[in-house]
Amino acid sequence: MYKDFSIDEKIVMIALGVFACAYALLRDAGVRLIPAEAALIIFALCAGYLCFNRVVKYLWMLKGSSGFFETECIIRDKMYRQMGRGRYPVLIAEYTDPDGVSHIKKIHSSFSIKKWEVGDRIGIRLDPDDPEKIMIPSSDNVLAVIMTVMGLIFETILAAIFIMHMKNS
Repeated sequence: MYKDFSIDEKIVMIALGVFACAYALLRDAGVRLIPAEAALIIFALCAGYLCFNRVVKYLWMLKGSSGFFETECIIRDKMYRQMGRGRYPVLIAEYTDPDGVSHIKKIHSSFSIKKWEVGDRIGIRLDPDDPEKIMIPSSDNVLAVIMTVMGLIFETILAAIFIMHMKNS
């Protein structure tokens, strides 16, 4: 479910960064072109999109996954990928599709709730029409719940700030 940012997420993050910089520059220059309420609403919408986007995509994929093939993959190797100042493990998994063809796929374990090691077996679901498209239910379901809870908390805080700002205006 989680690997790299999708193009739409990158666009939203860049647009939010540009908006925040423009808002701060205008505010520092004494120009009140964008009301604080509008800025907070835009921030809340972008943050909500970033928090709930993958969960909605995952649920949509689950809805259409009734024909998915259930199997296991075996962790064959472990490598590391640079991320910021640190690095995280990327697991190389091997699995077999319904036609008996073997596939090798990278699993980005930094987005997993379980610590997998070489030799571990993981239950997966794969699309028989596109065997490279896999889901790891044991990890993806929990991550979807965690992201939803984090998004709800974050959006509740933003809503409370907005309400308090409106009361003080």
